[in-house]
Amino acid sequence: MIFKIVYYNIHHANIKTMKNILYILFFTLAFSSCELNDTGEMSGNRSPDHSPERSDAHIEADQGKDYLTLGFQIMKEEHIGPLQLRKKFSEIIDTLGMPDIIEDPAEWAADNETHQTVKYIEKGIELDLIIQSDSVKTVNMITIQAPCKFKTSRGIGIGSTYETVAERYEEYIDKSMSGPKFIVCGSFYGGILISFEEHKVVSIFIGAAAE
Repeated sequence: MIFKIVYYNIHHANIKTMKNILYILFFTLAFSSCELNDTGEMSGNRSPDHSPERSDAHIEADQGKDYLTLGFQIMKEEHIGPLQLRKKFSEIIDTLGMPDIIEDPAEWAADNETHQTVKYIEKGIELDLIIQSDSVKTVNMITIQAPCKFKTSRGIGIGSTYETVAERYEEYIDKSMSGPKFIVCGSFYGGILISFEEHKVVSIFIGAAAE
């Protein structure tokens, strides 16, 4: 129940609020023994189709992975169509045009950087930008949802199935922090966070959800 409530808030939050919610989710899942079984998998409402038998060797291998490093790696390499972290916003404008909504810049206490949120409503895209001292804006976080048609470098987009995501990002997925409605590739400190409804992708987030 806790997971479902937090998931609902994530799906309806903007990027800045989302970071705070996911930070709470991180600790909720990490310390709530009633939500996780002894292998670190989500228990209770996971569909049998999404819970294949896993050997002790697989479990030990997962526990030995450095998901923080993996998250930074995939966060740096991954893109969704023309969208990629650290890309100049001027290049995004050249491709997508001006956004529908440009929010006022604001300094975030978490990183002491000046951020600005822009939204392409009709394209299902929201970007968090960081404004550099020379006024250059670069992409810091990416969120897509319907009707966005862009896909990741591994062919994942809105509407992709849970099974396809699990297969194509298998080496990056922290199963102890993922569930039937949420997959964490890397970690909350950096990586890809993918949300599902009825076993299909409804949103993809690339960036750091917690500081």
